[in-house]
Amino acid sequence: IGNVLTLILGTLLGIARLSGNWIVRRTAGAYVEALRNVPPLLVIIFVNAAALTTLPPIQEANEVGGLLVVSVSEFGVVSLGSGGNAGSFSALLLGGLVAALAVGRWRHRVEDRTGTPAHPWAWGGGLFVVTAAAGYAALDGPVVLSHPEVEGLSVVGGARMGLPYVAVLVGLVLYTSSHVAEIVRGSILAVPKGQTEAAGAIGLSSV
Repeated sequence: IGNVLTLILGTLLGIARLSGNWIVRRTAGAYVEALRNVPPLLVIIFVNAAALTTLPPIQEANEVGGLLVVSVSEFGVVSLGSGGNAGSFSALLLGGLVAALAVGRWRHRVEDRTGTPAHPWAWGGGLFVVTAAAGYAALDGPVVLSHPEVEGLSVVGGARMGLPYVAVLVGLVLYTSSHVAEIVRGSILAVPKGQTEAAGAIGLSSV
């Protein structure tokens, strides 16, 4: 989870550091410079302390549309759950994927043989989507959304996370994304100027 969130946030920050908007560029730069040189343990401690002082107790937990439950002791996030026949549905998806790949290869061969566009990705992807939708309907909802809700002094349903886990996750994501942002920014700046000029010559924007 941390790797995915760090990649998303770091990429956005890296691009923002090269933005033509002065406010966006300076804000992203301040974020990177502020967090990049702070020990990650200190960031985690700050996040945990901020949560302890601002989040409500479990009895008064904030519930966001059945998707998120936030409290000082436990967090809950909507997640996928089994509604029965999950194994059969997984096997059906695997079969659909194999069939989609086979159809895609067949359309590739048709395109190579005739020279006309055969849209292999559209054929393969369409077959997979139709198979998944038909299987979901035939198996009467094998996968359902599990919504978190407060019951007594705990959260039931969804994916439940304790405050220590959330503090470590958020702290590491905030810290590591500042380094990823610099990697993204440096990678973009490393593109030769000639390639940038060629892209502009064929009408691509700089955004």
